[in-house]
Amino acid sequence: MFRCVGNLRLTRLGSQCQRKCFFVILSICIIILFAVFQSSTNHTIAQNEAKMQYNRQFINSNQSDRPKDCLPLHFSPVALPHIALVSVPGSGNTWVRHLIQQATGLYSGSMYRDQKMDPLIFPNDPRNNSVIVTKRHNKWSESSPKIVKAILLVRNPFDAILAEFNREVTKDKTMTASKDHFQTKEWTKIVEYSGSKWLYNVMVWLVYPFGPVHVVRYEDLKSNLKDEMRKICIFLGHPASEETLDCVVRNSEGAYRRNRTETDRTLFPLRIRQKLESDMLLFDRFLEEYR
Repeated sequence: MFRCVGNLRLTRLGSQCQRKCFFVILSICIIILFAVFQSSTNHTIAQNEAKMQYNRQFINSNQSDRPKDCLPLHFSPVALPHIALVSVPGSGNTWVRHLIQQATGLYSGSMYRDQKMDPLIFPNDPRNNSVIVTKRHNKWSESSPKIVKAILLVRNPFDAILAEFNREVTKDKTMTASKDHFQTKEWTKIVEYSGSKWLYNVMVWLVYPFGPVHVVRYEDLKSNLKDEMRKICIFLGHPASEETLDCVVRNSEGAYRRNRTETDRTLFPLRIRQKLESDMLLFDRFLEEYR
């Protein structure tokens, strides 16, 4: 009997020790997890603070380079329809975003994030329902967001391909590539690819089935900016006053425009050059029927 009682006590004692060990181990695990979480949180906070500090330094260092705004820039307080600002890369999409922002006072958005751009001009935080237009280069699809209408920006393909090559090589929207770069395989590769796709990439938006498309030629903006911007604003549903349009003309340069140079078409392989010249004529004929 005493032996049984002793065994019972030992069993209870063992169970109590196991429970104590379990809670000790559990406590240690909780402390370790909390320490890891706290370290991770502090690291994230430090990263965010560093990023904010970088943005403040970037903004302050570029304060004098920013153009004055015709209207105070802001996000729309009410949800706006999704209007796409579409172009082949190198067609001046960023410049037209600047013009539209100046004419409407509303920020534009983009499907792409460019950390090198001034966030006070083009905020990196995408807010597609509170921006006037959204930049994009790819074609539409049935799975695309509900784009109710689009502005199709079309530029001479020789100029567009050259502008995109300059951006690719220099990693900057305002600089130009050196002459040596046009003797490389990289230039040939970009010309072959972009030259073969230019007509398709602009034509595909003329058959967009879900809403109207307003075609804007880059060259028309250059030669007749005020009238072209008036049409764009009406299409967007934000007509601009004559005073505002005059301001847009005065403030048309923007912060991200490359110095214009005459495009040397002999830089393009003969086959691509002939194809692009033919594609330009074909697009002009199609556009006449479209309008």
